Amino acid sequence: MKKWWVLFFALNMLSKGMSPASVLLPAADYPGFFGLAGATLPEGLPTFDNSPAKRTKTLSLGLLWGIPAAGVDLQSYSLMAEWGNSWYRMGSLFSMVAMDSIYRSSAGDLELAFTFQRYTVGVGHSANVEWVPGIGSWWTQQTKVGLVVEVPRGFSLSALFLFPYESEFDYLGGVHWKASESYRLFVEVGPKSFHIGHAVNFEYLRIQSAYAFPGPSVGIGLAVQIDQFFSGFGYQKISDAFDAKGASLVWRKK
Repeated sequence: MKKWWVLFFALNMLSKGMSPASVLLPAADYPGFFGLAGATLPEGLPTFDNSPAKRTKTLSLGLLWGIPAAGVDLQSYSLMAEWGNSWYRMGSLFSMVAMDSIYRSSAGDLELAFTFQRYTVGVGHSANVEWVPGIGSWWTQQTKVGLVVEVPRGFSLSALFLFPYESEFDYLGGVHWKASESYRLFVEVGPKSFHIGHAVNFEYLRIQSAYAFPGPSVGIGLAVQIDQFFSGFGYQKISDAFDAKGASLVWRKK
Protein backbone atom coordinates (compact mmCIF):
# COMPACT_ATOMS: atom_id res chain seq x y z
CA MET A 1 0.00 0.00 0.00
CA LYS A 2 2.86 2.41 0.76
CA LYS A 3 4.12 2.24 -2.82
CA TRP A 4 0.76 3.41 -4.17
CA TRP A 5 0.79 6.44 -1.89
CA VAL A 6 4.29 7.21 -3.15
CA LEU A 7 3.07 6.88 -6.75
CA PHE A 8 0.16 9.23 -6.02
CA PHE A 9 2.61 11.81 -4.63
CA ALA A 10 4.95 11.49 -7.60
CA LEU A 11 2.20 11.85 -10.22
CA ASN A 12 0.83 14.94 -8.45
CA MET A 13 4.34 16.43 -8.40
CA LEU A 14 4.84 15.78 -12.12
CA SER A 15 1.47 17.27 -13.05
CA LYS A 16 2.38 20.81 -11.99
CA GLY A 17 3.07 22.36 -15.36
CA MET A 18 5.95 20.15 -16.56
CA SER A 19 6.25 17.34 -19.06
CA PRO A 20 6.30 14.15 -16.95
CA ALA A 21 9.52 12.93 -18.56
CA SER A 22 11.35 16.17 -17.78
CA VAL A 23 10.47 15.89 -14.06
CA LEU A 24 11.91 19.29 -13.23
CA LEU A 25 15.46 18.29 -14.19
CA PRO A 26 17.96 20.51 -16.05
CA ALA A 27 19.65 20.20 -19.41
CA ALA A 28 22.90 18.24 -19.39
CA ASP A 29 25.05 21.35 -19.99
CA TYR A 30 23.13 23.56 -17.52
CA PRO A 31 23.14 21.46 -14.31
CA GLY A 32 22.17 24.47 -12.18
CA PHE A 33 19.06 25.50 -14.13
CA PHE A 34 16.18 23.20 -13.16
CA GLY A 35 12.73 23.07 -14.72
CA LEU A 36 11.82 26.21 -16.66
CA ALA A 37 14.67 28.28 -15.21
CA GLY A 38 16.91 29.12 -18.16
CA ALA A 39 14.32 27.80 -20.64
CA THR A 40 14.73 30.81 -22.98
CA LEU A 41 18.54 30.75 -23.19
CA PRO A 42 19.79 30.98 -26.81
CA GLU A 43 22.24 28.06 -26.45
CA GLY A 44 22.13 24.68 -24.77
CA LEU A 45 21.11 21.05 -25.18
CA PRO A 46 17.37 20.37 -25.39
CA THR A 47 14.92 19.60 -22.60
CA PHE A 48 11.20 19.00 -22.97
CA ASP A 49 10.16 22.47 -21.81
CA ASN A 50 13.06 24.61 -23.09
CA SER A 51 12.93 26.88 -26.11
CA PRO A 52 13.79 25.24 -29.45
CA ALA A 53 15.15 28.61 -30.71
CA LYS A 54 18.82 27.92 -29.99
CA ARG A 55 22.09 28.13 -31.89
CA THR A 56 24.97 25.72 -32.25
CA LYS A 57 27.85 25.19 -34.68
CA THR A 58 28.93 21.71 -33.69
CA LEU A 59 27.73 18.24 -32.68
CA SER A 60 27.01 17.75 -28.97
CA LEU A 61 25.91 14.62 -27.10
CA GLY A 62 24.70 14.64 -23.51
CA LEU A 63 23.71 12.12 -20.85
CA LEU A 64 21.68 13.04 -17.76
CA TRP A 65 20.73 11.00 -14.71
CA GLY A 66 18.49 12.49 -12.06
CA ILE A 67 16.44 11.98 -8.92
CA PRO A 68 13.60 14.54 -9.04
CA ALA A 69 12.39 14.10 -5.44
CA ALA A 70 14.28 13.00 -2.37
CA GLY A 71 12.61 10.15 -0.54
CA VAL A 72 10.81 8.93 -3.68
CA ASP A 73 12.31 6.02 -5.62
CA LEU A 74 11.88 7.88 -8.91
CA GLN A 75 14.80 8.12 -11.34
CA SER A 76 15.21 9.74 -14.75
CA TYR A 77 17.59 8.85 -17.60
CA SER A 78 18.01 11.08 -20.65
CA LEU A 79 20.05 11.15 -23.86
CA MET A 80 20.32 14.50 -25.69
CA ALA A 81 21.89 15.59 -28.97
CA GLU A 82 22.16 18.71 -31.09
CA TRP A 83 23.94 19.60 -34.31
CA GLY A 84 23.95 22.45 -36.80
CA ASN A 85 25.84 25.36 -38.32
CA SER A 86 25.53 29.15 -38.55
CA TRP A 87 22.04 29.04 -40.08
CA TYR A 88 20.27 25.96 -38.65
CA ARG A 89 20.12 23.71 -35.58
CA MET A 90 18.47 20.36 -34.89
CA GLY A 91 18.02 18.82 -31.47
CA SER A 92 16.65 15.55 -30.12
CA LEU A 93 15.99 14.09 -26.70
CA PHE A 94 14.92 10.71 -25.38
CA SER A 95 14.07 10.18 -21.73
CA MET A 96 12.86 7.40 -19.44
CA VAL A 97 11.49 7.69 -15.91
CA ALA A 98 11.07 4.70 -13.61
CA MET A 99 9.75 4.21 -10.09
CA ASP A 100 10.20 0.69 -8.72
CA SER A 101 7.97 -1.64 -10.71
CA ILE A 102 4.79 0.44 -10.45
CA TYR A 103 5.37 3.39 -12.80
CA ARG A 104 7.14 4.03 -16.12
CA SER A 105 7.40 6.97 -18.50
CA SER A 106 9.11 7.26 -21.88
CA ALA A 107 9.29 10.38 -24.07
CA GLY A 108 10.92 11.81 -27.18
CA ASP A 109 11.44 15.35 -28.40
CA LEU A 110 12.55 16.83 -31.76
CA GLU A 111 13.54 20.46 -32.41
CA LEU A 112 14.41 22.52 -35.48
CA ALA A 113 15.63 26.15 -35.56
CA PHE A 114 16.81 28.60 -38.20
CA THR A 115 18.96 31.70 -37.74
CA PHE A 116 18.64 34.78 -39.96
CA GLN A 117 21.29 37.34 -39.00
CA ARG A 118 20.16 38.53 -35.53
CA TYR A 119 16.99 36.39 -35.40
CA THR A 120 16.52 32.74 -34.46
CA VAL A 121 13.15 30.97 -34.67
CA GLY A 122 12.51 27.39 -33.63
CA VAL A 123 9.77 24.80 -33.23
CA GLY A 124 9.72 21.53 -31.32
CA HIS A 125 7.33 18.70 -30.53
CA SER A 126 7.39 16.06 -27.81
CA ALA A 127 5.34 12.95 -27.14
CA ASN A 128 5.25 11.12 -23.83
CA VAL A 129 3.72 7.81 -22.81
CA GLU A 130 3.20 6.85 -19.17
CA TRP A 131 2.02 3.54 -17.84
CA VAL A 132 1.36 1.60 -14.66
CA PRO A 133 2.25 -2.03 -15.46
CA GLY A 134 -0.81 -4.27 -15.47
CA ILE A 135 -3.25 -1.37 -15.13
CA GLY A 136 -3.09 1.06 -18.05
CA SER A 137 -1.26 3.72 -20.03
CA TRP A 138 -1.85 7.23 -21.35
CA TRP A 139 -0.27 9.69 -23.82
CA THR A 140 0.55 13.40 -23.63
CA GLN A 141 1.97 15.71 -26.31
CA GLN A 142 3.31 19.24 -26.48
CA THR A 143 4.36 21.69 -29.20
CA LYS A 144 6.70 24.58 -28.42
CA VAL A 145 7.74 27.66 -30.39
CA GLY A 146 10.67 29.97 -29.59
CA LEU A 147 12.17 33.23 -30.78
CA VAL A 148 15.53 34.90 -29.98
CA VAL A 149 16.66 38.36 -31.06
CA GLU A 150 20.25 39.50 -30.55
CA VAL A 151 20.64 43.15 -29.56
CA PRO A 152 23.82 45.21 -28.99
CA ARG A 153 26.28 44.92 -26.08
CA GLY A 154 25.87 41.18 -25.57
CA PHE A 155 22.12 41.27 -24.83
CA SER A 156 19.44 39.05 -26.33
CA LEU A 157 15.65 38.90 -25.99
CA SER A 158 13.76 35.60 -26.04
CA ALA A 159 10.20 34.31 -26.03
CA LEU A 160 8.95 30.76 -25.48
CA PHE A 161 5.39 29.51 -26.13
CA LEU A 162 4.28 26.10 -24.83
CA PHE A 163 1.19 24.38 -26.25
CA PRO A 164 0.42 21.24 -24.20
CA TYR A 165 -2.40 19.24 -25.77
CA GLU A 166 -3.98 18.32 -22.43
CA SER A 167 -3.41 21.43 -20.29
CA GLU A 168 -3.19 25.23 -20.42
CA PHE A 169 -1.06 27.26 -22.81
CA ASP A 170 2.00 28.81 -21.14
CA TYR A 171 4.66 31.32 -22.16
CA LEU A 172 7.91 32.82 -20.90
CA GLY A 173 9.95 35.87 -21.86
CA GLY A 174 13.64 36.33 -21.17
CA VAL A 175 16.39 38.93 -21.19
CA HIS A 176 19.98 37.63 -21.29
CA TRP A 177 23.30 39.37 -20.95
CA LYS A 178 26.47 37.62 -22.07
CA ALA A 179 29.06 39.98 -20.65
CA SER A 180 31.90 37.75 -21.87
CA GLU A 181 32.67 34.09 -22.46
CA SER A 182 33.10 33.86 -18.69
CA TYR A 183 29.87 35.41 -17.39
CA ARG A 184 26.17 35.24 -18.27
CA LEU A 185 23.11 36.66 -16.49
CA PHE A 186 19.42 36.19 -17.32
CA VAL A 187 15.96 37.18 -16.10
CA GLU A 188 12.77 35.40 -17.18
CA VAL A 189 9.13 36.28 -16.58
CA GLY A 190 5.94 34.29 -17.23
CA PRO A 191 2.29 34.57 -16.14
CA LYS A 192 3.04 32.56 -12.99
CA SER A 193 6.83 32.51 -12.77
CA PHE A 194 9.91 34.68 -12.32
CA HIS A 195 13.51 33.44 -12.68
CA ILE A 196 16.95 34.94 -12.12
CA GLY A 197 20.07 33.01 -13.02
CA HIS A 198 23.73 33.38 -13.79
CA ALA A 199 26.73 31.32 -14.92
CA VAL A 200 30.42 31.94 -14.23
CA ASN A 201 33.08 30.10 -16.25
CA PHE A 202 36.64 29.79 -15.05
CA GLU A 203 39.33 27.94 -17.00
CA TYR A 204 38.09 24.49 -16.03
CA LEU A 205 35.36 25.12 -13.46
CA ARG A 206 31.82 26.35 -14.17
CA ILE A 207 29.34 27.57 -11.55
CA GLN A 208 25.64 28.04 -12.31
CA SER A 209 22.77 29.11 -10.08
CA ALA A 210 19.13 30.08 -10.52
CA TYR A 211 16.30 31.33 -8.30
CA ALA A 212 12.64 30.78 -9.20
CA PHE A 213 9.41 32.20 -7.83
CA PRO A 214 6.86 31.16 -6.71
CA GLY A 215 8.26 28.42 -4.54
CA PRO A 216 10.70 29.79 -3.94
CA SER A 217 13.31 27.43 -5.34
CA VAL A 218 17.06 27.63 -5.73
CA GLY A 219 19.27 25.56 -8.02
CA ILE A 220 23.05 25.36 -8.13
CA GLY A 221 25.33 23.49 -10.51
CA LEU A 222 29.04 22.76 -10.55
CA ALA A 223 30.80 21.47 -13.64
CA VAL A 224 34.26 20.72 -14.94
CA GLN A 225 35.18 21.39 -18.58
CA ILE A 226 38.26 19.58 -19.91
CA ASP A 227 38.88 19.74 -23.64
CA GLN A 228 35.79 18.26 -25.36
CA PHE A 229 34.21 16.88 -22.17
CA PHE A 230 31.85 18.56 -19.71
CA SER A 231 30.81 16.87 -16.47
CA GLY A 232 28.33 18.48 -14.09
CA PHE A 233 26.30 18.01 -10.93
CA GLY A 234 23.20 20.00 -9.99
CA TYR A 235 21.01 20.36 -6.90
CA GLN A 236 17.65 22.07 -6.47
CA LYS A 237 15.63 22.88 -3.36
CA ILE A 238 11.99 23.93 -3.66
CA SER A 239 10.92 25.62 -0.42
CA ASP A 240 10.02 22.88 2.06
CA ALA A 241 8.47 20.63 -0.58
CA PHE A 242 11.26 18.47 -1.98
CA ASP A 243 14.71 18.60 -3.51
CA ALA A 244 16.13 17.23 -6.76
CA LYS A 245 19.56 16.38 -8.04
CA GLY A 246 21.16 15.30 -11.28
CA ALA A 247 24.51 14.42 -12.84
CA SER A 248 25.48 14.86 -16.48
CA LEU A 249 28.20 14.21 -19.05
CA VAL A 250 28.52 16.11 -22.34
CA TRP A 251 30.82 15.59 -25.32
CA ARG A 252 31.24 18.28 -27.98
CA LYS A 253 32.96 17.80 -31.30
CA LYS A 254 35.66 20.38 -31.96
